[in-house]
Amino acid sequence: MRTADVVTRRANDPVDFVHRYDDPNDREVVALLAATLAFGNVVAVRRSIARVLELLGPTPHRAIDDERRLARALRASCTASTAARTWRGCSRRPRR
Repeated sequence: MRTADVVTRRANDPVDFVHRYDDPNDREVVALLAATLAFGNVVAVRRSIARVLELLGPTPHRAIDDERRLARALRASCTASTAARTWRGCSRRPRR
């Protein structure tokens, strides 16, 4: 019986981002983010997830616990991609 190359398969899946973190709190945040953005072309999905995680920094769970830091990161993500705008709820309407 052949065995699947789990590492290679996982590297092409959004769930790979979850396995990059050791802290269970970070894994939970990253899994939620990946699930939220996981629609459409896998390459585009992975690019969107990577961009948002880059904005959140090395400890995503700390970023979401700091409301100001999270707001700054998500505002920056509005220009990142369509998926990030959808996840963030960004609109094209001018701010008041």
